[in-house]
Amino acid sequence: MVQLAKDGEVEIKPSQVYSVLNLVSQKEKGACYKNMQRMKKKSELREGETFGTYKLPLPVDCYDKNGNIKPEKAENVPWSKEYKPAASGEDLIDFEADKIKRP
Repeated sequence: MVQLAKDGEVEIKPSQVYSVLNLVSQKEKGACYKNMQRMKKKSELREGETFGTYKLPLPVDCYDKNGNIKPEKAENVPWSKEYKPAASGEDLIDFEADKIKRP
């Protein structure tokens, strides 16, 4: 997916991933499709605007040459070990204060 995104693809179909990975059997394609579905449920992939397409959750420059998220970007993704969610009360208070300031 990262390589396709670097090549200019914004929304990626599973068939494009099959081509890049040279998957030919239905079993291989099915496993890849199922994995993409799981990744979408875990927010590791996003659903594209067009039916049956996927997007990367982060801009392509957030990934290294191996397709891994760069360490300085890793704290912003929920599936990362480095992820540090904000305290729920803080977000709500900041949102409410911001909401009050606006006319």
